[in-house]
Amino acid sequence: MSAVEQPYAYSQRELVEPDWTRFPGWSHVTAADWASAQWQRAHCVKTPAQLRAVVGDLLDEGFYADLAADQALLGAETAPGPMVVVPFLAALAILVSGIFYFRRLEKTFADVV
Repeated sequence: MSAVEQPYAYSQRELVEPDWTRFPGWSHVTAADWASAQWQRAHCVKTPAQLRAVVGDLLDEGFYADLAADQALLGAETAPGPMVVVPFLAALAILVSGIFYFRRLEKTFADVV
C-alpha cells in the first residue's frame, strides 16, 4: 500500500503568550495587570458594549445583531435565573425518581428479615 499524500499544506506558527494582547481592547495591558485579580474583576466583559470595546473589529456586525436579538428574546435580566433553576429542577426530579425506583426495586432482591 502506498501512503496517501496530504491534500492540504498546514502552516504552523509558534503560539506566543501573552494571548490576551491579540484583543485590541487589551493589547496595552501589562502582564502584571493581567495577573492581578483586582484588575480582572474591574475589567471583565459583562455587556455587548464592553465586548465591542475589547474585541474591536474582530467580530462582524451580524454577531452583535444576533446577540441583541437573543437578549431581547430572553430578557437580559431574567436569563441567569432560568439557566440555574431549570437544571437544578431536572437534577432534583432525577434524584427523587431514582430514590422511588430504587425503593421499589429493592423489594425484589433485598433479604427479608
